[in-house]
Amino acid sequence: MFINPKIAINNGWIKGIKDLKQIQPNAIDFTLDKVMILNTDVVAAVGETHKTMRPLYPYSLDSSYPLDPVETFWALEGLRVYDGMSDMYVEVPEGVAAVLYTRSTFARNGVFIISGLYDSGFKGNIGFTIYTIGGPIQIERGTRIGQIAFVKSDDSGLLYTGGWNHPEGTHYAEYRATIPPPPGGPQAQGAREQDSPLPKSDQVKALESTHKWNSDQTSKPAGTKSFI
Repeated sequence: MFINPKIAINNGWIKGIKDLKQIQPNAIDFTLDKVMILNTDVVAAVGETHKTMRPLYPYSLDSSYPLDPVETFWALEGLRVYDGMSDMYVEVPEGVAAVLYTRSTFARNGVFIISGLYDSGFKGNIGFTIYTIGGPIQIERGTRIGQIAFVKSDDSGLLYTGGWNHPEGTHYAEYRATIPPPPGGPQAQGAREQDSPLPKSDQVKALESTHKWNSDQTSKPAGTKSFI
């Protein structure tokens, strides 16, 4: 069930709303405020013990937009993958999750954003991946590109404490790059995801200690939580 956006705002789950038009009946529009380009020439490696992510590079604003000489537009190439970030910051509380949706204006132009589920406990600026399937597009900085909807979730007693959490105003990849890798661990070519040092609740610790799992078992027991 979607939670009334005003409840999310009043409870401080989301920050950085600049205009009342961002508040929709069931969700909140978020803006595109930073763009990075994904290097798809680098091989990624994803496993249960570590991840080697493809590197991201800053993508400059374009000054050649025909209708506005001010450098406020990104000229995104077609059939590329970009990383987008909003200045808007969220903290998802217990018993709540959040999902992102592409605004219909972009979907009808063949541009889509995708993100994983924002679990209870996630803290960070709204981030997402941009796919320019429909071809080149010019997007103005601060444009509303998607919507975030908060949904009610049965409280499992578990909170996300993984490496996607990051302090307000930082990009998750840049923040993770400041965290040293564990001793003896493999080195990543790109940004390496690490577990966040955030403290875990007593309930989470109890679940972890009583629900062990290893690769010899065919499936994880109920209550097991992966933080990768």
